[in-house]
Amino acid sequence: LSKHPGRLKGMCLLDPTGSPEEAVAQLENLQKEGYVGVRFNPGLWPQGRRMDDAVGMAAFKRAGELGMAVGFMCFKGLDL
Repeated sequence: LSKHPGRLKGMCLLDPTGSPEEAVAQLENLQKEGYVGVRFNPGLWPQGRRMDDAVGMAAFKRAGELGMAVGFMCFKGLDL
């Protein structure tokens, strides 16, 4: 991304296994590196947790504040 910022845009995949603070820090760091969006995959949430838990809500909120695009990868269904 850094070699071709005018040609390439990065989109990261959120790691929902940490704390809300870790998820927010992950987004902030990746945005500084040139990433412009984040994807949420409900299949990555630990069993028994959903995308609307504290991690998902904190990351979704911070992505909006940072102006990052948000996408959803729903290979196994949305099951929020």
